[in-house]
Amino acid sequence: KSTIFKQTKLIHGSGYTKLERASYVHAIRANCIEFSQEILKGIIQLGNDNEDEIYFNKYSTLIEEANDEDEFDDELVIEAIKYLWNLPQTKEVLLRRNEFQIADSTEYFLNQIDRISQQYFTPSDDDILRCRVRTTGVAEYDFKFDEALFKFVDV
Repeated sequence: KSTIFKQTKLIHGSGYTKLERASYVHAIRANCIEFSQEILKGIIQLGNDNEDEIYFNKYSTLIEEANDEDEFDDELVIEAIKYLWNLPQTKEVLLRRNEFQIADSTEYFLNQIDRISQQYFTPSDDDILRCRVRTTGVAEYDFKFDEALFKFVDV
């Protein structure tokens, strides 16, 4: 439902303001951390056969303990996400995503981790559409289509 709400705002409305886009930065970065944590769980569940156990353990700990967008200020967390994303086991987890809780937008965001981790990152329309945000409360959006007024309500 929320994706339809966001699409309607982009197609039939004025789009997203800079302030609205900025409000998605935290959620997108949190998504990247959550997605990385789910991939890590999948790798561990499948049985990690990583040749470099020291790096794997170091980066796994960083990812497991990351819990907030502020973690993107830590270059080691970004490095850990990139490391995990480039492991061959990650590809196996993605192929078997139905066995794990891997979101559809995982690949989209983690392929763009360099852009997302930039200090002045501004989310694009695609970023906003793919971002997973828990809906809290009621959001309303009024728009006009072919002279008819509509009220879109997302709960």
